[in-house]
Amino acid sequence: GAGDQGALADRRGLLLGPGHHHADGPTKPSVLTGRSLADSPWITPTRLAREGALLVWDGSPNNPPRILASLVQGREIRQERFTAERLPKGREIVINYAILWPAPID
Repeated sequence: GAGDQGALADRRGLLLGPGHHHADGPTKPSVLTGRSLADSPWITPTRLAREGALLVWDGSPNNPPRILASLVQGREIRQERFTAERLPKGREIVINYAILWPAPID
């Protein structure tokens, strides 16, 4: 609904490429921006299947942003917790992630 559009904007999912190193130099990770794959045409279903991705979001681990929901579905969701000196005492940053493994190399 209209209420979760603001939440989605605040909880944008990031989709990062693998950043493998090749003989011709390292590739740079790609970041999914916007609210749909159409907003990031450099990230295609074919590329995701071939290269895999690290799916990252904040908020509830069981409620990823809509843009990531179908990619996260059925995958193990993990969390990392971080503290920082600039955060109020007792506060932490919690990042959720799931791994979209690349297709096997033939």
